[in-house]
Amino acid sequence: GLTYRLNSKQSLFTGFSTSFETPTLSELSADPTGTGGFNEELEAQKARNFELGFKSKNESQFFEAVVFYIETDDDLVPYELADFPDRTFYRNAGSTKRKGLELSYINNLSNNLRLSAAYTYSHFRYDSYEIPSGNFEGNDLPGIPDHKANASLLYRDNGFIIRLEGNYIGDLYANDSNSTEVNGYAMMNLNLGYKTQIGNLGLSPFLGINNLTDTKYNDNIRVNAFGARYYEAAPGINIFGGLRLRL
Repeated sequence: GLTYRLNSKQSLFTGFSTSFETPTLSELSADPTGTGGFNEELEAQKARNFELGFKSKNESQFFEAVVFYIETDDDLVPYELADFPDRTFYRNAGSTKRKGLELSYINNLSNNLRLSAAYTYSHFRYDSYEIPSGNFEGNDLPGIPDHKANASLLYRDNGFIIRLEGNYIGDLYANDSNSTEVNGYAMMNLNLGYKTQIGNLGLSPFLGINNLTDTKYNDNIRVNAFGARYYEAAPGINIFGGLRLRL
């Protein structure tokens, strides 16, 4: 890695790295042959990562922009089989190319109010990947949206804490063939809290409201699920609360 300071508040940085990820025990123990034992055909996933970025920071603001490029071999890809319903197996894809952009911004608007925002663009594609059921070269990696963003406002004053958060998840595909597209969604959450002290006892009541706009979306997508059972629906508007005690 290398960092170059343009001045006391701004800098450029770049980096290159290699990495590998071995299959976990649960991934290895899912043997699609049904004979038991480990799936001996699984290989470790390998990657080569390059990034280039810019960073700026002063007394009240922070901004960072990073572009990245990643090449991988033998990606671990989940899938399901008709003979083993609701069980996930894994295989290696040939290779992928992943390009993207990450932006993050923080602004302390006042002593009590803070704005945070982030955006990620992901252009992830199979470079080579062929199995008996199809050739997926050039397809999007399933389960990963091209666009993802979030922003939040945090207010603190005299023990009160208020956070309003918005999230956006773009469209994505549910399977390697890209035949099923899952629509994106936007949602908002609100969190309220208060901190006070009574003698040696600290009290922090809190209240949260998730999915303020009652958006219909999927909490999880089961990638390459058998029988098109990709979707796990998320709850609509929901409320939680509690009390934290500190001694």
